[in-house]
Amino acid sequence: MNPFTFQGRLGRFHYFGYSVIFAIAFVVIGAIVGGALSGPNPNDPSSALGGASLLLSVGFFVATTSLGVRRLHDFEKSGWWYLFAFIPFVNIVFALILIFAPGTPGENRYGSR
Repeated sequence: MNPFTFQGRLGRFHYFGYSVIFAIAFVVIGAIVGGALSGPNPNDPSSALGGASLLLSVGFFVATTSLGVRRLHDFEKSGWWYLFAFIPFVNIVFALILIFAPGTPGENRYGSR
């Protein structure tokens, strides 16, 4: 499974599993990178920690967005619906729908699972 592709479908079980794996990986890698790059003064803005954290965050954002878009494809919805994830309070209901709602049975216009 390529976490950076926006093509195809993703079932709810795989969506939840990959989301948990990415979250754990983000925390672990962030702790390793943060520990390795923090010098004698971790609050120094010229340290490389800020750049490494930014790259890690962008990678995590793209990977989790692709999971959400592929999960929406399982409902036969456009990936643009993922913009609801950025609306406060609506994003909670949206996340619950992505986790618990069943997808379209069989094949749809985004392919088969």
